[in-house]
Amino acid sequence: MRLVVLSDTHYAPAMDEALGARRCGWADTLLQRAVHRLNRMVRPDVVVVLGDVLNDGTDDQAEGAFREVKRILDGLSMPWLIIPGNHDGPAETFYRHFPRPPAHTDIAGVRLLCFVDAEEPGYNARRTATDVARLRSARGDGWRGPVVAL
Repeated sequence: MRLVVLSDTHYAPAMDEALGARRCGWADTLLQRAVHRLNRMVRPDVVVVLGDVLNDGTDDQAEGAFREVKRILDGLSMPWLIIPGNHDGPAETFYRHFPRPPAHTDIAGVRLLCFVDAEEPGYNARRTATDVARLRSARGDGWRGPVVAL
């Protein structure tokens, strides 16, 4: 299986001096280049986008920024999964713009399980009991291939 991970684009539509070294205004251009390269050269089985898509998912411009990132990701010619990060705002808001991953996705002999873990102080994550049970049951239907938790 060929799996590509993209993360931490921290897109912000306006170039803001306060954003400093992150250069958030370039994220859309760089993401577009990545999509083009993945489609033409890499051709993975799946692309996984692991959060912090925006620099601030609660910002006034977040709605339009989410739409722009979604438009770019829709250019991928292979399946893609996306999970919000701590900069993307509430998961419910995030998933109004992006497809929520199913309980599991089977691609090229690998079972992918996506989790949206709650953030705890000190940038730690906490997985709910329901999600732990989902992970434990990932082989419950007789699945024998690898399981990847995201």
